[in-house]
Amino acid sequence: MLDARCHSLTISWPGTALAQGYILEHRTGDTDWEVLSKNLRQTQVKKKNLDPDFEHFFRVAAIFHDGRGEWMDHEEGFYPLTEEEEEYAMEPPKVRKPEKDCLVISWKRVEDAYAYELQMRENTGGAEWFTIAEETEVVEVKKRHLKSKVGFQFRVRPLNGEYDEAFSPPSEVKVPVAAPKAQGAATVTPQANEDYSMSAPWVKNAGPQALLVRWNTFDGATGYELQMRENKKKGTWATLAENLSGTEVKKKNLTSLDGYQFRVRPLGTRETRYSAPSYGAIASQAPARNTRRYR
Repeated sequence: MLDARCHSLTISWPGTALAQGYILEHRTGDTDWEVLSKNLRQTQVKKKNLDPDFEHFFRVAAIFHDGRGEWMDHEEGFYPLTEEEEEYAMEPPKVRKPEKDCLVISWKRVEDAYAYELQMRENTGGAEWFTIAEETEVVEVKKRHLKSKVGFQFRVRPLNGEYDEAFSPPSEVKVPVAAPKAQGAATVTPQANEDYSMSAPWVKNAGPQALLVRWNTFDGATGYELQMRENKKKGTWATLAENLSGTEVKKKNLTSLDGYQFRVRPLGTRETRYSAPSYGAIASQAPARNTRRYR
């Protein structure tokens, strides 16, 4: 996942529990890969002094006790913002917590914009931005059914009918107010990280009514079982694929406005637990339209 600002790009990726560090490489256009760091401990890096006239590519791989894992990269290049694009970018949206499991996002109206695109992400390492409003004419949106202990961020950009402007910087992180516990109810202990076999899958919009689900490789796994559930209180897990050889799936015909969660389980090892569930991602319901270069 990359965030573009003036002459800089912030690169982040989903962490791997067993990783001892990460290798990060960079290239522009058709140039060779250049090592930026051989042993990163964090899962986010800001690369400065980048030429905005060139496409920039990054790839990262986890370092395990027995060597390097597979590379994670992206097919399309990213451009840093120019000074002019940075100047005209919107301010970060404001976020408030009006009620349980709910956030309200608002922003200032732009004079020549006919609509706005609003995106969100969970505040976890490597979570990608995904669109929750493709073309909204209002400047305030209420997002319900949000459950996260680490919170969410939002960003917005104006649409003017000619080309897509840059997204605003991310909002501050907001954790939704949890639903109050019923009187006399037993205390529920949250499931600890060690109760999961893997980190949560990475989810992003992939066109109208479609989501792209991606996850890290599990050391020794011969395949993966993928499950999905609707992001509702009584949503039940259903298996989408019993034995996938890859680590990426595009799921189509997703129409629920409550969103969907995904989880995976490694096969061919002694591990029987599922990964942590992804955040509730809502697939875009708007028709596909051309964009410029910002993602």
